[in-house]
Amino acid sequence: MTLTLEALDAKHGDSLLLLWGKGTDPNVLLIDGGPSGVYVGSLSKRLKQLRDDRGDHHPLPLELVVVTHLDDDHVNGILELLDDVAQAKQDRKPAPWNLQRLWGNTFDDIIGNPATAASLAASLHAQVGTPGEATLANAVMASVGQGRTLRGQAKTLGLNLNAPLGTLALAQPAPVVLDGLTLHVLCPSKVRLDQLLKEWDAKLKANHWAQAAAVGGTDRSPYNLSSIVLLAEADGRTMLLAGDALCDDILGGLTDAGLLKDGGAPFHVDVFKLPHHGSKADASPLLFQRVVASHYVISADGTNGNPDPETLQMLTDARKDDDFTIHMTYPVEHAMKFFEAQKAGKRRFKVVVREADALSIVI
Repeated sequence: MTLTLEALDAKHGDSLLLLWGKGTDPNVLLIDGGPSGVYVGSLSKRLKQLRDDRGDHHPLPLELVVVTHLDDDHVNGILELLDDVAQAKQDRKPAPWNLQRLWGNTFDDIIGNPATAASLAASLHAQVGTPGEATLANAVMASVGQGRTLRGQAKTLGLNLNAPLGTLALAQPAPVVLDGLTLHVLCPSKVRLDQLLKEWDAKLKANHWAQAAAVGGTDRSPYNLSSIVLLAEADGRTMLLAGDALCDDILGGLTDAGLLKDGGAPFHVDVFKLPHHGSKADASPLLFQRVVASHYVISADGTNGNPDPETLQMLTDARKDDDFTIHMTYPVEHAMKFFEAQKAGKRRFKVVVREADALSIVI
């Protein structure tokens, strides 16, 4: 049994492959598909490699596909993948991939009523004032449509979205086991979503669009605040895959699951995929003090300043003189300069960057 994480060349987004089982014929779990261009440029190519490695012409089984949240830099490639499978079905041709399960929380399901969701979405445009607010409103509106497409494609392919978790993929008291892989769903919590929706509703009714967009902390995205966070375990190895979740929600999810105790020892994982591409909006010194990893993964290409130097400072300060490795999907210039300055101080950590022509970086 092996457990491997691949962070694909996903531009400014996320696309992760979790492989476990036999080395020559692993089980495959896909988390997010990156923004436009990633499915064609790297994701589909890597999936074809895995299919070819099996030595047959059958569709590659995907045990689980997860959309952590509906931001375009996570969901776009998944929608393209689903389109490929749906088109093959329509044309009565063999599909390239065989999806077993699909998880993702759509806007309509988060709100709980499509009519209410439509009313809320419409109110966003009615309340925008600045160009920044208009950009955010457009992003939210796009995500509403992508969520409906996701649900429609799941129905077309005969997939029960979020089975066996329920209508929504929420934090669960018991893990889901997939052929030797144990998956703990840590976030979002039902309490978190209820709080988010209550605050959104109140602020939108009061025409406080900018405040509504900022509900939950420094992160402005309502989708990041409902991001799915997974803890994967197999063969004695653990991986914390944080989507774009807020640091407080990650810590809360671990605490609610009984994995992190107030005043207790930090929670150790082998691999920690940092939330939100290393953005400081979703990080805190406490996060890196309480969650300690042997390997940290940052999927970012410098867009929006990610990873933020402040996040890298929090991480390296928390680990002091420890041995650990940071894996980067791109050699982001300001990050590499930060690491060089740290190494000049004889720090012991290592930095590994995806090779320019490689489809992914393997951890």
